[in-house]
Amino acid sequence: MNNTREAIDLIEQIDCPYFGLHIDTKTVILEHECIDEILYPQEIPIRDVHVSVPDLAPIQYYEEILHPIVAGIAQSSYSDYISIEKRQTPKKNLESVEKSLKSLRRMVVNQRANQNDKAKSDDRVPVSYTHLTLPTKA
Repeated sequence: MNNTREAIDLIEQIDCPYFGLHIDTKTVILEHECIDEILYPQEIPIRDVHVSVPDLAPIQYYEEILHPIVAGIAQSSYSDYISIEKRQTPKKNLESVEKSLKSLRRMVVNQRANQNDKAKSDDRVPVSYTHLTLPTKA
């Protein structure tokens, strides 16, 4: 598969409740995909979301591009974690990770505020051993 549309076509062909979409924002960006066309009008079962950008650069430099994608995901029925995928930086890697988490948190909180939800900024971000994660829903 080379793009999200091909993945969705396969999901629809298999038609199994345990088989769903893994959204990688890097693919959405590189393939010039529209998140609304991916998620709607049909409700595709999303199983995992990785926020990443070309070259696995820090996401804060792509916030303007990522915001509508993250907003679309936040508006969907997906309610699990969003993982940040980025390459390790030679220096100040922890600082880079923290900036990426703050950037993603800002996008999610802004989306909650736009939906008239109670937007709250929680500095505690759950971290798994394989991914840095941030919940999409309060």
